[in-house]
Amino acid sequence: MKILLAATLALALAACGSAGMHDPGTNAGATALDQAALGVAATAVSFEAGTPALTTVSDCVTAAQHYSDQMKPFVDQMTQVAGRMDATLGSMGRATHADVQCSAGAMSMELDRHMAVVCGLPDMSANRTEVEQHLATMQDFANQMRMRAAEVNALSGSGMSGMGGGMGGGSGGNMGAGWTMPGGGVMSWDHHMPACSPGGTTGPTGPTGPTGASGPVFADPPAAATTRNGNILDVSIEAKPGTSDLGGTTATLLTYGGGFVAPVIRANRGDVLRLHFTNSLPAGASTNLLGHARFETNLHVHGMHVTPGVNADGVAGDDVFRSVAAGGGRLDYEHDLSLQPASSMGFYHPHMHGAVAEQIWGGMIGPIDVADDVGSSLAAYETHVLMLKDVSLSGGTPTPYDSIMDYVMGKEGNRVMVNGQVNPVLPIRPGQVQRWRIFNGSTARFYRVSLEGHPLQVIGTDGGLLDKPYPMTEILLAPAERIDVLVQASASPGTFRLLALPYDRGGMGMMMGGMGGGMQTFGGTASAQVTLLTLNDTGSAAGDSLPATVNASAKRMAIDVASLPHTRFVLGMMMGKGTINGVSFAEAADGTVTSYQHDSKLGTYEVWEIVNQTGMDHPWHQHVNSAQVISASGIDPAFGPYADLYTNAPALKDTVIVPKGGSITLLVPVLDYAGKTTFHCHIVEHEDIGMMGIWNIRP
Repeated sequence: MKILLAATLALALAACGSAGMHDPGTNAGATALDQAALGVAATAVSFEAGTPALTTVSDCVTAAQHYSDQMKPFVDQMTQVAGRMDATLGSMGRATHADVQCSAGAMSMELDRHMAVVCGLPDMSANRTEVEQHLATMQDFANQMRMRAAEVNALSGSGMSGMGGGMGGGSGGNMGAGWTMPGGGVMSWDHHMPACSPGGTTGPTGPTGPTGASGPVFADPPAAATTRNGNILDVSIEAKPGTSDLGGTTATLLTYGGGFVAPVIRANRGDVLRLHFTNSLPAGASTNLLGHARFETNLHVHGMHVTPGVNADGVAGDDVFRSVAAGGGRLDYEHDLSLQPASSMGFYHPHMHGAVAEQIWGGMIGPIDVADDVGSSLAAYETHVLMLKDVSLSGGTPTPYDSIMDYVMGKEGNRVMVNGQVNPVLPIRPGQVQRWRIFNGSTARFYRVSLEGHPLQVIGTDGGLLDKPYPMTEILLAPAERIDVLVQASASPGTFRLLALPYDRGGMGMMMGGMGGGMQTFGGTASAQVTLLTLNDTGSAAGDSLPATVNASAKRMAIDVASLPHTRFVLGMMMGKGTINGVSFAEAADGTVTSYQHDSKLGTYEVWEIVNQTGMDHPWHQHVNSAQVISASGIDPAFGPYADLYTNAPALKDTVIVPKGGSITLLVPVLDYAGKTTFHCHIVEHEDIGMMGIWNIRP
């Protein structure tokens, strides 16, 4: 097949001239960026030229591995060069860095799509157009990065030194306006850079939101309306469509109570929490892409140590296998919190297999905040709830799940919010200590949280308080994880950003390993940096101090694990399905369930090793019982601080990151409640496509 490479890029570069640069360091950086982009374009052409020979899945995987090996150095080079340009070009250089990161990520995503969609089809020749579309998109991304390099040079004082107007020898020709298709047709390069500004506005280090202290004033989520009679706490929850303003756009969403920010349920240890649930989502909706009823739902209390079945009075406990019909279906739930740790943090959200991701993506998730014990010294601190959530909108509604890749990769939105606000401003006084209870309510986005100029003093996690503050410069927060932190403001007034730093949660790289028996290592691309909120340190000084002790009774479990039952769970993905120990959870129309099942004996302890044989991080979540992390290992240095914290602190965790190509080992108490429940990946798209198993807790 003949490929025409022509002058789209040449026109942009020729306008820049060839004079010397104002700043030699910037010249070198922009030229290196340009050369790296050339490498990507040339490699895409090379791979495309060999595509006609791809006739089997095995051929396709082998070729994709070769292409990835060739492309990765160029993508890495682009990111590194753009990073070095920060110092020489100020805000424009840093914006370039963010653009390159996003573009490199888009190219990696195209490779992943090529592998999953094209390599997953039995007849390569019948899907020639699909192959060409993926490759043309990669070529276009390379073009746009070359144009960005030209802009950098032009704004710095001159044009692209030594590049002229042509593609150069590395490309094999001149950049063309299209690709010749079989039969003489031309496919237009009608591709555009993806949205690379998840939340806020483009700022000094990418999409960071307003600079200084401008922006909406921070607001906590609303509190759920409750009725209390002694220790009986009644809460009514209604799932229904609603509208909210999300960063200036009015959106129609799936909600609890009508707003994107679901109310906080506040309860005490010892309460009997009665949830009166109504499903007012519209009846008669079509099935989703996976074939499941879109608006059939239920209500799971994530992180609560309660019965997974039916209470003695016949009222449902945390039974995730029950469903509530759309159009007005009702179900009452009852949860005895007498054994729930004080100060713990949880969620309420749907757990209807096959429809979970779509419903949470649309807005159906809210925090459960279990109060401190009476007399806690933490009551003296100003306390806020931060619900982190992202979404992308299309036509005023959340973008639909319209391809299997949405489930395989997990959706990340281009609006990243705290309590439904884009980069709100939170006031704090110099020296003041505030307490932030942070919940990750996203379906797939990981947050590598860091506060400029301030350590985060971690005092609690999913299952309650730690023994003392653990100072962290950054902490990873996977979907469904929670952290409880203290922040002491600087004595000097100023504004400081709470950031989600770039983090590579992985791609599809190792997912093809099961097909050929070998481990493939493509990896992913780091997310762009996002400003979550701005801390405005101003006003009169406060005389607050940090506590030396938080919960003296919090200790790591002293149990000889060598004598305990050991179970190994292997996480995998293949052909659009998630698996645990090679089995993908599936539910037939007649209710028959296929899944990996694990049996435990009530009143015992077990050791679980969870092994990740994919190229993507997976947050492992088990219902009913929180666990202690014994060990955690991964290949990404950014995982190190996370592993150090949870393998040393007396933390009780129901959700733990199993890093790409790594593993974790948990000490799991099997206490107090028998019944049938689940464990699964809490990238809920992966749960929906089968990375879930059944946990039978036997009396």
